[in-house]
Amino acid sequence: MSSNQLNIVLESTSSLRSRLKDFFGWFCAYLIESQDTGANEPIKMVSRDSTKNSSHTTALTGNNDGKYQLEDHKDDIFKFHKMSPEQIKRFIDAYTSFYNDHAPTYTIIDKLFLRTPSRIKERHAHLAALRALNIQNIKRRDRYAFLPIWQCTEIISVLLSALSLLNTIIMYHTRIQGRLTPLHNLYTMQYRISCITWISSILLHIDDNRITRFCDYFSALLGIMYYFYTVIVRLLLSFKVSNIKEVTTHIFNALTLVYISVVYHNITNFNSRALKFVSGVFIILFLVAIVVQSIFFPNKFIKYIVVLTIIGVTVESSDIEPFCFVLDSHAMWHFVIGIQNFYYNRYLAEEITLMGGNL
Repeated sequence: MSSNQLNIVLESTSSLRSRLKDFFGWFCAYLIESQDTGANEPIKMVSRDSTKNSSHTTALTGNNDGKYQLEDHKDDIFKFHKMSPEQIKRFIDAYTSFYNDHAPTYTIIDKLFLRTPSRIKERHAHLAALRALNIQNIKRRDRYAFLPIWQCTEIISVLLSALSLLNTIIMYHTRIQGRLTPLHNLYTMQYRISCITWISSILLHIDDNRITRFCDYFSALLGIMYYFYTVIVRLLLSFKVSNIKEVTTHIFNALTLVYISVVYHNITNFNSRALKFVSGVFIILFLVAIVVQSIFFPNKFIKYIVVLTIIGVTVESSDIEPFCFVLDSHAMWHFVIGIQNFYYNRYLAEEITLMGGNL
């Protein structure tokens, strides 16, 4: 193609390329959910007095010089608990000061995760205000403040997720891969889903934005549902159910419809509580199925899986604020589930042995 022909092609497609560029920019903004706190989007805060039914609501909004000032607002970003109006005002003043005075510097991680200046300033102001006033951790956008280490928001959860990923890879390649059983394909797919889940968890705890949140929540739900499906297939094989292929196909299709429905509704209207509820339902179903298996087809590792799963869910539900802005209940959940993941991989290896899989 000559240079003239190339220029003609470029000119004729300039409008299309411009629209694609605009769409890509909008799509990135949607995924990253840049929490820009400029004049058009106020920083809103709410306080709930534990001794009264009424709520005290205040907010920060931009003024003409680009700074932030207080004003009444019905929405909220910060949620205060058992704090007096004086304490709330001191926190708001400190937060405002730290937000306006902070000049963010960009690192490679900031660029990779497309962190906006406002998001960096919000994170800095949130942590700095809490440390300066030496008060309890206050949630911002339903998230506690954490001390960034190595540019990671929750460094302990990152490290524990990485260890779980490493354990999954080692166990699969040393104890599961190559040992043929009727469930070989299911175990291989489960390994791939587990790897995706742990990688998504690592990304989320490096930086919590819309795309990492979707990846983490949706892959975790997929993993839980697939664990349940694998145990069900194991039980159907063991009980020698007739027409097992037809039965498992119907179960798989039903689970697929449920998963697609949950993902669709959370993409269009994200609801973490509803998503956690669905995950909890399938965790219970998984535990019931695996306990049934332990009764009829014993596996010495099932008891560890059940106990550690219950402990992990209990710890996660406690919602303990971060100790020293580093260690919180979610990190402890990762620790417990990391141990559970170790025993679950041992459980799979034992299942393969019980079904006659050769080393």
